[in-house]
Amino acid sequence: MKSRLALAFLLLGILCIVGASTVCADEDQGYQGWSPIKNTGYAVISNYQGMIVPPGTTVNVTAGTTNLTITKVVFIWRDPDGIPRYEDDVPVKGPLTTPQILPGPLDNLHPELIQWAEDSSNVNVEYLYAHSAHEPDKPGDWGVQALFIGEGGHRVGSVGNVIKIRSTSFNVIPDLPVVGTAGALVTMLFGLGLFLRNKRQ
Repeated sequence: MKSRLALAFLLLGILCIVGASTVCADEDQGYQGWSPIKNTGYAVISNYQGMIVPPGTTVNVTAGTTNLTITKVVFIWRDPDGIPRYEDDVPVKGPLTTPQILPGPLDNLHPELIQWAEDSSNVNVEYLYAHSAHEPDKPGDWGVQALFIGEGGHRVGSVGNVIKIRSTSFNVIPDLPVVGTAGALVTMLFGLGLFLRNKRQ
């Protein structure tokens, strides 16, 4: 009877860990990513789109547009409480022509952006881009708005000449101290063993 109970607790613990990782992987299914650039001409994506961001990691956000009249992008980073933490006013670079991809380390780019640039149906598309990078210092769901600035736009808050707004988000989750998930599993099994041992006595 005790071995069945121990086995049931072990299976329950494993299912909790697997379930938690499945929820984290699926939490960002509704995001727009880089794909709107095909239809609307505007997109924004982070290199951690759809992934968990470990604390202390730099997140790179890339905005792109096929509207060659855009002059700059204002990136507004909001922390999990919705408070603006960073505001970057970045002049656009380019134009690049597909299949050219943005210069710099590929780790700073989401694979979706690279696939779009190299897709044979997007040959000779001219686009402009801008980058913003920060290290989120608070756990939770962060959001970044990219305001595309050009002549004839409207005012949004304190920013004028906004042509289009796109958003992206990512989730900063603190690691478990010392050894992470494996350590938590070992600790859980050790505690279960001690519980069963003490119950026998």
